Amino acid sequence: EPGGGEPVAAADSASARLELVATIDPGEAEPFLDVSSLALDDDRNLYVLDQGARNIRVFDSTGAPVRTIGREGAGPGEFATPYSLAWTGDTLAVLDPGNGRLELVTRDGKHAATWRGSRITGRQVRLWQAGPSRFFLDSYRPTPDGKLQMLYVSAGSDGGGDTLVIPERTAADEATPVTCKLKNGNFTWFEVPYASRRMHAVSPEGHLVVARTGDYRFVWVDTAGQVRRMMAYGADTLRIPEAFWDSVETDYGEWGTKMAGADCD
Repeated sequence: EPGGGEPVAAADSASARLELVATIDPGEAEPFLDVSSLALDDDRNLYVLDQGARNIRVFDSTGAPVRTIGREGAGPGEFATPYSLAWTGDTLAVLDPGNGRLELVTRDGKHAATWRGSRITGRQVRLWQAGPSRFFLDSYRPTPDGKLQMLYVSAGSDGGGDTLVIPERTAADEATPVTCKLKNGNFTWFEVPYASRRMHAVSPEGHLVVARTGDYRFVWVDTAGQVRRMMAYGADTLRIPEAFWDSVETDYGEWGTKMAGADCD
C-alpha cells in the first residue's frame, strides 16, 4: 500500500448524465473486428484502433469516415498487435507489442518515428495520457532480490523520465491466480473470480491511482511516492450466488483442459 496519508474522505454520491453525440457504424463492408483503444484530436475527430484489422480508422464528429491509418506488417507505419493510443503533441503514438515498439504517426496518417518498446501484453498494458503531450507506459526494473518490479515511465514531446513505482503486492491485495508456464516459455494464468484485487492506473495529471476492489478506496500517489489524495466509498458486502460459482468451476475446467501439458502451479 503506498505510504500513509490522511484524511480518508467519504465521497458524496456522484451522478452523471449520458447524452448521445454521434453513432459510428462502419457498415457491413468494413466491420470493426477488435477495437482496443480510442483517441480524440483537437478537431473532435475520433481515432479507433482496431487490433483485429491492424489499423486505425478516423471518423469526424458526426461519425463520418475520414481516413484509415496503417496496415498489418513490420514496416514504418505498420502494426502487428496494436494495443493502445496516446497523443504526444500533434503526433499519435501507437503501442505495438507485437513489433516490440511504439509507432508514431501524424494526424493525416504519415509515419513520423519509431520508438523501441516492450513485448509485454495483458489487460493492464496500455498508454496512459497525462496532459496533451505526455503519456505513461509499462516498464519493469530488477529488484535487489532478483525479482522484477513494475513501473510506469513517462514519454512524450514535453519531456519524459518521470517514473511511477507500483507497490509490491501483498497477500491482502488479491487471491493468487493459477499460473501455467507453456512449452514455448510464455506464461498464462486463471484469475480467481469475485476475489478482491488491486488495480492501478495513471491519472490525467500523472499520478498513480491505486485501488482494491474489495475496499472501495482510491489512493493517488505522485512520482515522489507521496500520497496526494484518498477517496473512499461505503458499500455492503454482497454474497456470491452458488450458480455463479458453478459457472466459474465450468470455466476453470475448460481452461484447465486447454492447458494440458503445461507446467501449472
